[in-house]
Order: sequence, then C-alpha cells, then structure tokens
Amino acid sequence: MSDDPNVNRTKLFTIVFILLVILTGISFGVANSSIMDEPVKGWLAMMIISVAKALLVIVFFMHLKWETNWKWVLTIPAAVMSTLLVLILIPDIGNRTDSYSAERQKFAAYELQIDGFKRPEIDPGLLSKPANKQEEKSDDNQPDDDTNQANSTKDYSDVPGDWGTLKGKFIFVGDVPSRTELFPDKDKTECELPMYSRELLVGSNGSLENVVVYLNMPKEPLPIHPYYEDQFSTPIELDNKLCRFEPHIILLNTRQQLRVKNSDSVGHNANITAFKDPNCSNNSVAAGQHLDLTLPEPESRPFVVACSSHQWMKGYILLRDEPYMAVSNKSGEFEIQYFPAGKWKLRFWQEKAGYLRDCTAGGKKITDNKGFVEVEIPKDGVLDLGEIKVDAQYFSAK
Repeated sequence: MSDDPNVNRTKLFTIVFILLVILTGISFGVANSSIMDEPVKGWLAMMIISVAKALLVIVFFMHLKWETNWKWVLTIPAAVMSTLLVLILIPDIGNRTDSYSAERQKFAAYELQIDGFKRPEIDPGLLSKPANKQEEKSDDNQPDDDTNQANSTKDYSDVPGDWGTLKGKFIFVGDVPSRTELFPDKDKTECELPMYSRELLVGSNGSLENVVVYLNMPKEPLPIHPYYEDQFSTPIELDNKLCRFEPHIILLNTRQQLRVKNSDSVGHNANITAFKDPNCSNNSVAAGQHLDLTLPEPESRPFVVACSSHQWMKGYILLRDEPYMAVSNKSGEFEIQYFPAGKWKLRFWQEKAGYLRDCTAGGKKITDNKGFVEVEIPKDGVLDLGEIKVDAQYFSAK
C-alpha cells in the first residue's frame, strides 16, 4: 500500500459493498424481465452490470486504487490478453450465433400442407392433450386411450367451488411478413420439405397462432379443478417428427411427466434450456424410442427445447404448478375451462414478440406496457375477450 495503512476505510468499503448488492439486485431483475426476450439487449445489459461489479471489486477490494505505479506492469498486459481472448472468441461465437439465428429469423407462415404430413392442430384447451396413439403400444407404460376418453366425457357439474371460462381470439393487424424458408443441412430425407419457420404463424384471415395465455405467478396456491387433476397422471408428449418438434409449443404442469418421443428414423436429442437449473437437461432420443422426464420447478415464461444435432429444430415449453394456461390454435382461438372465478392478472406471450403489449379488444386497450391484462372470471359463466388485436410493429425482426 502506498498510503498510510492505518487509515480507516470502513465507510468506503461499506458503500462499495452496498453498491455491489444493488447491482446484484438489478442483474436479478434484468434476468427475470422481458428484456431477456431480446438476446442482444438482455445480455448486453447483464454484461454491463457484471463489468461494473468486477471493476468495483478490483479497484477497491483488491486495493488496485492504492497500489503504486507498478500495478500497471501487471494490469496492462492482463487487459491486453483479455482483449485478445475476446477477439479470438468472436468468430466462434459469431458462427454459433449465425447458426442459431438461421432458426430465429422466422416470419409469418401460412398453414403448410405436405404430402403425407399434416402439422397437428394445437388444442385450444388449457393443457396440451397427449397425441393420439397411431402406433401399437410399445410397452405397458403407454397411456391408455380409453382412460383419456373417459376423462374427457366425465361430468364435472357437481364439483364444489366457483368456476368459469376464459376465451378469446388473437388477430394479427398489419402487413404479414413474408415467410422464411429454412434449409436443413443434414438428414434431409427425414425432413419436412419445404421447411418454413414457425416463429410467427398468421392465417389468411389474420388469425395469430401459438400465443400463450397464462397467469402471472400467483402468490398463493390456487384451487385445482378435478378436470385437471384427472389429467396430471397422463404424460404430455413432445414428438420429434420430420425433424421438427411437434407440437411447437407445449403446456406442462410440474406434476406431469414430459414424454419426449422420436418418430423419425434418425437420432435426436432434447436439449431443454430452462431458466431454473432443475428443469434443464440434454438427453438423446434414439429413433423410434421415447424418454420420460420430470421438470419440478415452475417457470415464469416459456423456455426453449432444441436439438443440438439439427440446428433448426426448436420448440417451447411453458411449465407451471397450476394448470390455468392455454395456447392459441391455427384459428387464433384459445379457451381455459374451469378457471377459478374472480379477478386475475394474465400475460400474453408470443415467440417472436415476447410479452404482447398494447393489445386491444372491443376498441379498448387491454394490456399494459409490461404485457399484463386484468380479467374477472364470472362464476358459472364465460368471459369472452373477443378478438384480441395485436399490431404488426411488435413482430419486427430482433
């Protein structure tokens, strides 16, 4: 130390420590905010915060501020080496980003029909329904279709409590961008060809598909209607089919198993990149096989499942510990049955736009700048939001 070692710097270090705590809180807030839906902005913000914290630690807690001029003999070469390391890594990071962006650069695509393949419709109900079994059951663990049919026809009219229904239809307003064609670079004979992006799917009448509707994280556990309790024992299926994830977006409860299938004759893997570590995994799925996964922690927004072997393959999972969620079908419609009556705060999320802001219904804006919409579900009634119009400006390329 170049100055008096007896100087008391407790106050200074306390202030620096408080600044570090504040910056940590800001980074946590950024990580859980909608800005992370835009990778460039999100990670740039996180990097700025991290650099600020590192400088505070180096300058004050590592005493760089009070070292003699010899400190530059060490710090300047270290800074040069760090800069060179970053520059060396840029091409590799750039190549990987380009590969990922080829799958991200998706615009609107109309319903695509290919000989021998039809993209399955997504159930407008609350939970993703298991796919119908078109093949023979391969083992005793396969769900029984008779049981599923019995649940769907079961009478729930005498269930105690106050329940209602929420429904609506999403409409894209504005010029629909040209759809982007994807070009598989391997296993082309297994692929859906021609292949188009699914990041934004708009029907010829403006219907907006794959909008996810779900509750803001409830502070207290919600009552679960028996309709959903009866479904929790049935796995939700995510299939690798024609080198695409089917369906593109699934809704999963933490009490349900995720069954990842592979209907292709080539191997795939399910690289689940959730926001919480216990939900993350990367498992190979051999041709014609399946695996069952448990994802235990509820998430605040949909997260990615990808195939590392096929760069264009990507889908989304919304994982909650309550079942009140839905995804719009190709007609833009969604419906959540047996919703607890009362006032609730919802969010609308779409893959390309993130949280949908400034949506209008009946000529009135129903969502705020953070994408929240407040609703009141009537007892034994239906709240129909009607046509929910979303402006094209929110779907510009990121």
